[in-house]
Amino acid sequence: MLPASGFTAAELANAWPAQVDLASALATLARQSDTPARCVFVVDDDPTGVQSLPDAEILTAWESDLLEQVWEAQRDLLYILANTRALPETQAIAVCREIVERVRTLAEQHRVTLCPISRSDSTLRGHYPAELGPFQELFSQLPDGQILAPAYPEAGRIVLGARHFVFDHVRERFVPVTETDFSRDPTFGFRSADLPQWVEEKSHGSMAASDVVTISLSELRNGGAPGVARRLQTVANNAPVVADAIDYGDLLILAAGSRLAERQGKRFVYRTAAPFVRAMLGLRPDDKDDSGVRIRNLGPGLVLVGSYVKLTTAQLRLAQALPAVESIELPVGELLEPDTAQRAVEKICTRVDFELCQGKTALVFTSRELLSQTDKLKHLQIGERISSALVSIPGKLKRLPKWILAKGGITSHEVLTTGLGAKRARVVDHPATGVSLLKLGIDSPAQGLYYVVFPGNVGGPSTLAEVIDRLRGQA
Repeated sequence: MLPASGFTAAELANAWPAQVDLASALATLARQSDTPARCVFVVDDDPTGVQSLPDAEILTAWESDLLEQVWEAQRDLLYILANTRALPETQAIAVCREIVERVRTLAEQHRVTLCPISRSDSTLRGHYPAELGPFQELFSQLPDGQILAPAYPEAGRIVLGARHFVFDHVRERFVPVTETDFSRDPTFGFRSADLPQWVEEKSHGSMAASDVVTISLSELRNGGAPGVARRLQTVANNAPVVADAIDYGDLLILAAGSRLAERQGKRFVYRTAAPFVRAMLGLRPDDKDDSGVRIRNLGPGLVLVGSYVKLTTAQLRLAQALPAVESIELPVGELLEPDTAQRAVEKICTRVDFELCQGKTALVFTSRELLSQTDKLKHLQIGERISSALVSIPGKLKRLPKWILAKGGITSHEVLTTGLGAKRARVVDHPATGVSLLKLGIDSPAQGLYYVVFPGNVGGPSTLAEVIDRLRGQA
């Protein structure tokens, strides 16, 4: 029994060797994929969930014609980046409902069976359980259960004993998520790493911890997909379900078992981290992007850093030390008033243009003090002002570089959609675990630009520097 206070990767491996029957899980998923016109339908609450996708089309808008085009080209997956984590809860629900209604219309027209996934944070931040409400409306009756799968083992987020752990690169051990900055998020903070207790906390008691169904790692691995399906047959009345998972194979078993239970008549909605989407598509852990594209050596680019988590700040320091990378600070205090914000952004853009002309990569970062509240503005409003400033930079440059990297979920979404006007893109590479590289499609004024989505909460201290080096041709 590993201690609830944390453990090393070696202790985890010794206690739970990787003994997962991948072949059986994949075969079960393949059989369920024989169901005619079945589509995995994902609404992502920020742009970072594509970090586990292979070569795939994604959308940042949900006009009916766009949905139709992507479904015709890629019938097993509809993936929409909605950025609802950056919105107040009522707006987030409204956006989800609008997307669900349009996708439901498409599904009815083409007689498509949907597998609805609300993709969210692997460190438990987001509008849960509110965002699941619109997904539940896809069914004529209340779904049997809501399957919660926040594990992202490749990035050091696991579930064991129904508790959520995050790998701490400084202490070199897995620690409860409540010992990280993520649990102290000003908007989405929480007190419990025990997932049943977390459900009760986030639902304000409308779902009791005692009502949460748990599937242990031993149950998952010993029973396989059939065992998971049998367990899920006992679930009813939209009960939350939490399954342990310490590697991708565990998520494959969970996906296979849930699909098997669905084939037997059960109905679920899903709230998951990124790799569960991949598991639902029946992809092996070693399946690579179908495109065969590996992007590197693009020359100088632009890096925009808006994330404030401790990990990002550590990554920023190492990136700033790179040769031929020029650091440009955007003072947060100057962004709170429109006049000073405009002058600050114009000054930054002039400097970025100069550095790019000199063949250098420009690294623009917000000053590191986190102004959680002032006399006039609350945390979300301050975040919006910072995001607006960063978003406006690409459109004010004399000429765009060949690549742009945005660090942080809200930052990367707003730069992609508002700053670059992209409605459609293709995932073409993953330059590091948890990091995605997109190529913008014909719907964007910046068609052909390579765009890196780099979450604030992934990687080690050197990952940002390594990705920058790879893209500019120094790796």
